[in-house]
Amino acid sequence: MSLLKINNLGDLIWKQTFPIEHSGGYVIQTKDGKYAVSGTTSVNRTTVHSQAFLTKLDSQGNILWNKTLEHENTDDRVNSFIETDDGGYVIVGQTEYPEQINPEAFIIKTDSDGNIHWFRTCGQGASSHAWSIAETKDNSYSIFGTRDGFWLIKTDMNGVVQWNKTYNQNLEPPPTQTVAYARSGILTSDGGHVIVGSLSGIKEIAWVVKTDSLRNVQWNKTYGTSNKNVFNHVLQTSDGGYVFSGLSNYKAWIVKTDSKGSIQWNATYDYTLESTGKSIVETENGEYVLVGTSSDGIWLAKITPPVILEFPLWIFPSLLIISILAVFILRNILIQKRIE
Repeated sequence: MSLLKINNLGDLIWKQTFPIEHSGGYVIQTKDGKYAVSGTTSVNRTTVHSQAFLTKLDSQGNILWNKTLEHENTDDRVNSFIETDDGGYVIVGQTEYPEQINPEAFIIKTDSDGNIHWFRTCGQGASSHAWSIAETKDNSYSIFGTRDGFWLIKTDMNGVVQWNKTYNQNLEPPPTQTVAYARSGILTSDGGHVIVGSLSGIKEIAWVVKTDSLRNVQWNKTYGTSNKNVFNHVLQTSDGGYVFSGLSNYKAWIVKTDSKGSIQWNATYDYTLESTGKSIVETENGEYVLVGTSSDGIWLAKITPPVILEFPLWIFPSLLIISILAVFILRNILIQKRIE
C-alpha cells in the first residue's frame, strides 16, 4: 500500500510506502497540515487476524507514528475515519468475532496519538457494516451503513447508540429493486443526511436517500439505466446541490444534481478496463477531482463541469409574449404590403 502526494497538475510530489500487511488505506489531511492514514493490517497471534491501524505522517509524507488498534481476538475491516474536534480520530468498519457468523459494525475512538479511548459495536448482533461517519455539532456521531437496507445510526460522544433507522422497501415511492446496500453518507448543510449506494434485483441501480435532521425521508431517487449502476461517494457542492461518484456499466460515473436530487449533468469516463469512481472533491474554482480504481490500479482525474445555462422563470413567458408580438407585427406588415 502506498500514499501519493500530487500537485494541482497531477504530478507526483512524494510517495510513502507502507508495510505489505497494510491494506485498504484511507487518508485525510489533519488540522495541523499533516496527514493521517487508517486501514486494515494483519496481526499474528495463535492465528492471523486483521485489525485496524492508524498512522500519522508529516507534511512531507514521513511517518511520525503507527499504531495497531488491537482490542480482541477479532477480524476487523476499516471502511472510513475522520479527525474529531478534540484532535483525536474516529474509525468505523465491521468486525467478526470467532463465534459469530455475520460481521457487525464497529466504531473506535482514539486520542490524537492513536491510543484507543473506546471500542463499540453498534449492529446489535445483526449482520451490519459501517461505511462512513460524521461528527455532529454536539460532538456526537452520525454513522452511515448497511443493515437490512440503508442504515443511519446516531450515537452520543461516547459511541453509545441513541437511535438507528433502516431505509428500504417501506419508502414512498418504494424502490423497484429488492436489496439495498449503502456505501457512503454525509451530513448536509440543513442538518439532514444523504445516504448513497445501490439497489439490486434484476439489475443494480444507484440509489440516494435524503432525510431531514429528524431522520424523516425528504426524497429518494434512483439513477442509471444500464445493468450495473452504483454510487460510492457523495459530496455536497458549493451551490447546495450534490455530486455523486461511482460506476455505470463498468465505467467511472459522475452525476451532478440540484438540492432536490434532479440531475443537472452526468458523465462517464472509460479511462481503462472496469473503471469506477471511488471518491470526489470540489476545488476552489468549481472543478472536481475524481479518484478511482480499475483493473490497472489507481487513477486520478481533474474534471471541468459543463456550462449550465439557467434563466429566471420570468424570461419564458416574456419570450412567449415577444414571439406573439413579433408574429402579429410581421402579419400586419405583410397585409399592408398586399394592400399597397
